[in-house]
Amino acid sequence: MWTREFSGSASSTACSTTPEEIQAAVDGKTIEDNGVSIHVEAVEDGHEYLRFDCFENEPHYHYIDASGKSQTIMEFDRVAHGDMITWAIGQLRTRLSVMLEYAGGGGIAARVQPAQVEAALEEAERLARKAEKALAGQKRGRGAGP
Repeated sequence: MWTREFSGSASSTACSTTPEEIQAAVDGKTIEDNGVSIHVEAVEDGHEYLRFDCFENEPHYHYIDASGKSQTIMEFDRVAHGDMITWAIGQLRTRLSVMLEYAGGGGIAARVQPAQVEAALEEAERLARKAEKALAGQKRGRGAGP
C-alpha cells in the first residue's frame, strides 16, 4: 500500500451504471498498460472514487480521496486473490459501499442500489473480459507468446 499526493483532479474514464457508458469506456479508454482498468465514478459529481488496474505487471487498485488531492494505492496479491478482474467484480458486488466510504464517498455509498449495481457489474465483467481477450490477441500478434 502506498499513498500518492497529486494536484488537480483524479483522471477518470468512467464505469457507471448504464451499458452504453460502460461500452464507451471499454471502446475508448479502459485498456492500459497490458491490462484492463475498471473505473468507479459517481454519476452525480463525476468523481472517480475507485479504480482497479488489472494489469499484467504490478496489478493494483486505488481509493481516490473525495478531495481529489490524494489516493491510496493497494498492491494486488495474485497468489492470495487469483484473477484480478474476478476479484474486483466480487469486491464491487459485496463491498462497494464500504470501499466508497473509505474513499470519502459516504454520501454516494448511502445511495447505492444493489440491483442497479449488479446489472452494471454483469455488463462491466463481460466487457472487461472482451477487452482482456482483445489485448491477448494484440500481444500474440506482436509475437509475445501464446
